[in-house]
Amino acid sequence: MDFKGAPCVVQAVTDKAEILQLNRKTRKAKFKDLQVVFADRPVRSWELQELDGTLPEPIVSPEKVHAELLITGGTCTVGELSSKLFQTTTTHLTAWAAWKLVTEDLYFTGTTQTIAAHPADRVAKDLEKARAKKSQEKDQTNFVKRVKDRKLKASDMDRVNDVEEMALNRAQTSPTLKLLGIEQTPQAAHTLLLELGVWDSLTNPWPARFGVVMESFPKSLVAEAISQIAAAKKLKRTDFTTMEAFAIDDADIPDPDDAISVSQGEGDSLQVWVHVADVGSVVRPDSELDLAARRRGASCYLPNGTLPMLPERIQESLGLGLANTSPALSIGFVLEDDGHIDNVQIVRSTIKVTRKSYAEAAVLMEKGDGPWSLMEEASFRFRLYLYLTAP
Repeated sequence: MDFKGAPCVVQAVTDKAEILQLNRKTRKAKFKDLQVVFADRPVRSWELQELDGTLPEPIVSPEKVHAELLITGGTCTVGELSSKLFQTTTTHLTAWAAWKLVTEDLYFTGTTQTIAAHPADRVAKDLEKARAKKSQEKDQTNFVKRVKDRKLKASDMDRVNDVEEMALNRAQTSPTLKLLGIEQTPQAAHTLLLELGVWDSLTNPWPARFGVVMESFPKSLVAEAISQIAAAKKLKRTDFTTMEAFAIDDADIPDPDDAISVSQGEGDSLQVWVHVADVGSVVRPDSELDLAARRRGASCYLPNGTLPMLPERIQESLGLGLANTSPALSIGFVLEDDGHIDNVQIVRSTIKVTRKSYAEAAVLMEKGDGPWSLMEEASFRFRLYLYLTAP
């Protein structure tokens, strides 16, 4: 008997059928859920267990029997189908094997008592789907083996795209990781990409995981930057090029944006000028450049590249010390001997900047040469003032 797709043996009949299943347990089943597959003789319990093993192979191919049934246009029982397929007296094994072909729904359809052939065009389509599925499964098996052997082919790169999306936290699931039996997390995806050599140790997924866009600026913003740079060059500026100005940063900083000048003022006072890149002359409030800069917040320096806050053309134009002279916004004040500040003024300027690293500046301040001794004095005065006036 067939009970919901599984073989069983009817042991008793009351208002329901008492059946023995493959798991050797008995239960009651409704008659509507049962189909008679083999009724020539009672099937013993040990014979039922045989149906869970390897079933016999047909002598005549299902394709041929299907074609014959199409030609006759009739139907047959599962016993008759078994006889056609196996060319022998029907047994519990051949009957169940024939019925399994029907339940596969490829060539045949129906009940155990009325089996018909599917139309030829449907069978052809289903066979093509089955072949494609088998080919896909084979391809997946070979892919899994290449991953385990760490020997990917060029054609495999497309298959790890979803792994990269998972590693970048742009996807919640990864079919490839699921296929490989690997936990579907950004960390596990990252580890696999490193092991496969798809990513190297400098590949940094963290910006993307937090939604930081590493792509360059669109052409429209670059064009706006070029236009605004040209307009800014026409602004009136005070010439401070005879004033010594120093930009002190890490040695590898590509966009220095501040500098300092210190000179002796009247009496014991010091004249201090703090110069900053005059970004406001190019980036107008609420302009597209301003909005883009706000979204990025700051230039971000990463092992695999730099995420600039503004287009490089602005950096090249406004960076202090990148050219012979630089446009700046200069804030000047007098630093008195007790450290308090007087006479603050702000002007747009043109300055000439000498770049120094922190290490170089430390050596020069220790030596106390020229303006460096005045810078050290200014620093001391201001820090002392802050200390003495702190609440």
